[in-house]
Amino acid sequence: MAAAHLPLLVISGPVGVGKTTVGNEVSTSLERRGVAHTFIDLDALAATYPRPPDDRFGNRL
Repeated sequence: MAAAHLPLLVISGPVGVGKTTVGNEVSTSLERRGVAHTFIDLDALAATYPRPPDDRFGNRL
């Protein structure tokens, strides 16, 4: 079976430049067009509750 070739968009940059905002807008635009996709915000992966007291920033995830 041949491997599938799928488009990938990576949005990167320093803290606070709007990566999440741009990602949300791209995701919304794709959704409006009926394009199947997944938006993964790496910062959101650390948004875990309850977070262990010794892992203040959720880095151990």
